Amino acid sequence: VIQEVNEWWPGVPGYSRFTTFLYHYWMFRQAQGAVVISKLIEQRVRGIAARLKSPVQVERVPVLVDFQVFRDAVATPKREWEYFLWAGDTDGYLADVEFIIRALALSRAHGMPYRLMVTGPYSQRSSERVTALAREVGLEDGAVILAGFRKRTDIPALYAGSAGLLLPLWDDDRSRTRLPTKLGEYLASGRPVVTSSVGDVADLLSNGVNAYVVAPADCAAFAACLVEIARSPERANAIAKAGQDTCEHNFQYSAYALPLAGLFVACTTRYRRTSL
Repeated sequence: VIQEVNEWWPGVPGYSRFTTFLYHYWMFRQAQGAVVISKLIEQRVRGIAARLKSPVQVERVPVLVDFQVFRDAVATPKREWEYFLWAGDTDGYLADVEFIIRALALSRAHGMPYRLMVTGPYSQRSSERVTALAREVGLEDGAVILAGFRKRTDIPALYAGSAGLLLPLWDDDRSRTRLPTKLGEYLASGRPVVTSSVGDVADLLSNGVNAYVVAPADCAAFAACLVEIARSPERANAIAKAGQDTCEHNFQYSAYALPLAGLFVACTTRYRRTSL
């Protein structure tokens, strides 16, 4: 068994003691190997394996991206308005969308005219909440577009046509242990990314170098990044290109074929020896 771990659910409020038991005992007691997505998860798995005296071989593989698909995407025909984009399940990440709406409202006070497009599924309840919050913070109708679910093949063009791609993270265990897939895809698209300095993201991205990176939950700083992108598009494009290079060097899936193959061979060999 090789266990893949890209989230650490015991760190999320509301999960059961059974989930904690699985992570802290059973999953790694029965495994020969583990593929983990972040440094913090790697540390935890190695610590659990040592406590259980289980010879789990650990390989850290970050989010993987089909780089060329996003790099080569052509933007959809020019709209009469420009937009920032957030992609995801609005119901599951409503706090993220609400945070971005508040940041958008703050940016409007500094003359940033762009809209927010939200792609992904949403419920009637989330739609009503988004509409109510947008009006509450002074945004006009149509400033926030719930675009709904889009085919996978449409996403690269939507990314390519955006002014920037948004990914707020939080100072919590979930953000510290994960590395969102959409971060890799955002960077691959060659558009400027605005995110938060948490976990492995803080190691990979530097503010003003290959992304716009602010402290988690700092809405004013997040809004200032939107304003800067609107006011300095040439600098934003240079930062976006550096982010794209970061993605190619760190997230291109083909770079991890040999390390993963080595893990599979090592685990299979060890299992055969111990089972004879």
